[in-house]
Amino acid sequence: MAIKFGTCSWNYDSWVGLVYSEPQMRAVDYLTEYAKTYDSVEVDSWFYKLPTRREVEDYAAAVPREFTFTCKAPRDISLTHFRNDQESKNPAFLSVALYKQFLENLAPIAGQLGAVILEFEYLNKKKMPNREAFMEQLQVFIDEAPKEIPLAIECRNGSWLDKTWFVFLNGADAAPVLSEKQFLPPIANLASSYKEALGQTVVVRLLGGDRLAIEKQTQKRWNEIVDPKPQLPRIAAMLRELAASKTDSLGTANPGADFGEMNSNPSLGDAWNTVKKDEIYEWLHRFCRYNTFEISIPALRDPDAAPSGKTGVIISALFSFELTRRIREARWYEEFKRRVEEEFIDVISSSIYPGLKDKLLFSFSFSPVSIYERVGSSEGSIVGWSFEEEIPVVTSMFRMADSVKTALPDVYAAGKWVYSPAGGPTAVMTGRIAAKRCLKR
Repeated sequence: MAIKFGTCSWNYDSWVGLVYSEPQMRAVDYLTEYAKTYDSVEVDSWFYKLPTRREVEDYAAAVPREFTFTCKAPRDISLTHFRNDQESKNPAFLSVALYKQFLENLAPIAGQLGAVILEFEYLNKKKMPNREAFMEQLQVFIDEAPKEIPLAIECRNGSWLDKTWFVFLNGADAAPVLSEKQFLPPIANLASSYKEALGQTVVVRLLGGDRLAIEKQTQKRWNEIVDPKPQLPRIAAMLRELAASKTDSLGTANPGADFGEMNSNPSLGDAWNTVKKDEIYEWLHRFCRYNTFEISIPALRDPDAAPSGKTGVIISALFSFELTRRIREARWYEEFKRRVEEEFIDVISSSIYPGLKDKLLFSFSFSPVSIYERVGSSEGSIVGWSFEEEIPVVTSMFRMADSVKTALPDVYAAGKWVYSPAGGPTAVMTGRIAAKRCLKR
């Protein structure tokens, strides 16, 4: 059906000359000119405070009647705990009375509201034991809340966003919010997988990094694409498909939004400052569940590589150097490494090696940062030989024993780079092969 496009905010002096003719003192004073370019806007500021009726009247007077507002409800309604005191529960969480007061203050723009968004942060088990408990509390709120204004729900627990979630929202007559945001599933994938359960209205939000950092990178130029994102064509196709269906879409984007998926090697940039530890752990859980692993068992090749009746297992996966470096700078690196070990072991233990975690004597790990500091390879890379020219070391797995030989008699080489593909297992095995050669001499 209809698609409304707008931005997540609009009061930027750097838009003067592009969207606005001159700077203004108040955000609302920009809206009249803004409405000549866009037919919708998301009001983010009301998430932080309850607006007065007079403030809302000014917003209504600044735009034509056909203009659409999407706004976030005050965070007092959607936060389970106080931001500055995570130990204390928020007594106003999902307060219908506060929500009604909010809607009363929005009365001057009631006929122009596309949706009111309840934005929930990532909910760890301390804040919410599970999705079922969250849905139960949310259902009570939706049942008791006024129905005149469409209600949209933004959930930032990525693993909860499946068919059950979208069917629940549809049945509760609440709109889903699809947010293209780091550590959440790509929204094009969600729309494709669950399009039958999306309902009449969908709010699409394209969220990026720090605007000031982006303005520094672009020299405050907003009329050219500096860093195109590969997923945008898929998002555009998704919106076209929604437009061709019965669904009304409200699309908003952060100015300069990064639109980045969290893959195995993300470019975090200034988005790091907005990411919570819980969100990273939520992403890590999904990353490990859907990733591929390389598993090496040196004792299968050389029984002497482990004590009798025991073995060693090397589990490897590609991982982000930048993310690991940021976590180390934030001083929770050791905690994160232990969490990665647990996730890796859980995946292998629940799949190809049942019961592995119950048989472990000990475990340890190396991250890209560990490898970088030990051997100096670029960003902790483990496969460092270029395939552009002939590789100057042994590359056949059947000739690994020859990789330790050098041009000098009785001198052997061992380590990460004496065999290709290079890596930790290579260092272990070539070190053992070289040591055994020396012992035989």
